[in-house]
Amino acid sequence: MTSPELTQQLTQYADAITAFSMVQAIAFCYSVALGEGFAKAVTRGKGARVTTIGIIIGTGAYYFLVTRCVSLAEELDKRNSTIASVLSTIQATRLTLIVVGGLLSIFALWAIKLGSGHR
Repeated sequence: MTSPELTQQLTQYADAITAFSMVQAIAFCYSVALGEGFAKAVTRGKGARVTTIGIIIGTGAYYFLVTRCVSLAEELDKRNSTIASVLSTIQATRLTLIVVGGLLSIFALWAIKLGSGHR
């Protein structure tokens, strides 16, 4: 595998991880909001706290993996400053999406827990 091919593959991995994290966050929010049984299961007792910790760990793992893929790709592919600036913006967007997805999941979880009385 050549350097450009590996760079492209790492970029695709970063895109796939970002997409998966967003789909997972949307599915979780949807399940909490509309899945009464699921909402009860994750909001009873310490379930909300444990789920929140899981979301934070998962979000951190996605963040780390995307950051690592991009940093390895950047090491392999040195480009001019204009392209580097665009890539930096794309990276910031990826990381923002991952963090927003995690925060939305936590917000949905606690909104259902506090709003429904599952304490």
